[in-house]
Amino acid sequence: MNTANKPRLRSLTGIGLLLLALALGAGPGSASPAGAGAHASSGSHEQRATSGRGGVPRASHVFVIVGENTSLRQVTRRSAPYLAGILRGRSARLHGLRAVRNSSSTGNYIKMTSGQSIACERNDSNPVNPNTDRSICHQKVDNVFHQLQARHISWADWQESMPHPCAFYDDGTNWAGDVYGAHHNPAIYYDDIEGNRYVEDFGSAPKGACLHHDLPMGTTAPNNTVRFDRALATGRIPRFNYVVPNDCENGHDLCGTHSTVGQFDGFLRREIPKIMASPAWDRRSVINVTWDEQGDATPKDRRIGSVWIGAHVKPGDYRGRWNQASLLRTVEDAFGLPHLAHARTAHPVAKIWR
Repeated sequence: MNTANKPRLRSLTGIGLLLLALALGAGPGSASPAGAGAHASSGSHEQRATSGRGGVPRASHVFVIVGENTSLRQVTRRSAPYLAGILRGRSARLHGLRAVRNSSSTGNYIKMTSGQSIACERNDSNPVNPNTDRSICHQKVDNVFHQLQARHISWADWQESMPHPCAFYDDGTNWAGDVYGAHHNPAIYYDDIEGNRYVEDFGSAPKGACLHHDLPMGTTAPNNTVRFDRALATGRIPRFNYVVPNDCENGHDLCGTHSTVGQFDGFLRREIPKIMASPAWDRRSVINVTWDEQGDATPKDRRIGSVWIGAHVKPGDYRGRWNQASLLRTVEDAFGLPHLAHARTAHPVAKIWR
């Protein structure tokens, strides 16, 4: 839900520079750092699934792009001319995907990456209390990021306007166009990724998995995605990319426009062509545009959108019963991973493939 009025703490510059340097200077022992690692077709540790499961084809690259607080009926040709207009004939659109009941944003991000969530996450708690520096909301559970890490499949949780890798405090302001919301960053909630090291001590940085894979999309300049765009342009992009725009571009907050839905549509109009023009993009690559939860203006309508784009996607409208764990199951099937928690019983997105 809209948390635009919550106070945000500006991260310490020195710590930010240190963590960014650690991420950029990752050694060969790290598992394919995003944007600096090998292209998915090279590297001795890169393992491709030979086939998909459950009617879901194998994937070379998957891009999940997450918007904020929008019910399906709010996504129209007028509000989202790129996604609902230009891409309409080239995409599969799901009708019947529902957000987590009685949950704010974080619970949905967690469920789509681990198949479950806990109360503090459904209440949008950050993993650490900014007033006491004590960890208050995190889990020691498996998740898709750790699954990929264990299989040596490259991945990144890309966060626009994040001041440094693995940041667990909010940062930025709407008027500057650089709001990073830590509660929209699922990777930092998992102990096997972040390490339960939510402190600012110089000698206690988060785990390497978080520093090397939970990455800023660019700088903290307004709407800056230069690092992500460079990885796309060179083809040195991970196989799994979880992409979260800042709170202006994801449609969370109204930032100098008349439409939060249009703000997210503008981000998609800018970034999707770059993804599809990347040397890494091929016939087995797929983009999923989805949302975390229903709109603030439509609080009782939990039906959210899910749009799929790729050469092996059959364009059209598809109806069924899906939830956030369905996205997780579909990604796990595409990479040949075991199903976690509620993904074991969720319906996969299986009807849309050629």
